[in-house]
Amino acid sequence: MKVAFDTATLIVLVSPNPGAVLDRNGNPVNDAKARVENLFEELSESRTQIVIPTPAFSELLTRTVNAASKYFEVIRNSKYVKFEPFDERAAIEAAEMTRKAFESGKGKRGGSSDPWPKIKFDRQIVAVAKVCGAEKIYSQDGGVATLGHSVGIPVIGIADLPLPVQQSQAVIHFDKPERETKS
Repeated sequence: MKVAFDTATLIVLVSPNPGAVLDRNGNPVNDAKARVENLFEELSESRTQIVIPTPAFSELLTRTVNAASKYFEVIRNSKYVKFEPFDERAAIEAAEMTRKAFESGKGKRGGSSDPWPKIKFDRQIVAVAKVCGAEKIYSQDGGVATLGHSVGIPVIGIADLPLPVQQSQAVIHFDKPERETKS
């Protein structure tokens, strides 16, 4: 199985302090970092390949100027993470998304109110995920969610991820039984 991560998911994963994370409705996501780290651990344990579209990785690097090389190493050193480029196949897929937007009668933006450069960028991320065979995209971005769903890929937000199982039960330590001594 393959899944794809977008920029926001990557930032939460690799940043020591990602700050406040908001869901697609602008509400704060509690324990966002724990949720994403738990997801990454579960995906690694199940040997699921995590696709990182290079447009998303580029955006991560522009938002994390001071620690870009450190983040690159963290991601690159996981054997289940694979960087996938916006190549010829992805370009064809992105062009198909734009063609369908025109055909819908809603113009090249497909009815989105997002700025055109953002729409193009989101299409690149979704196109890479699709041509690589990703079965899910993990994204906080509403534009990515809309595009993913339009090409048949479910998009899961950080708020939708389960919290890790907490070890909330106290550990009980028993004393070793004393041996009876014979006199």
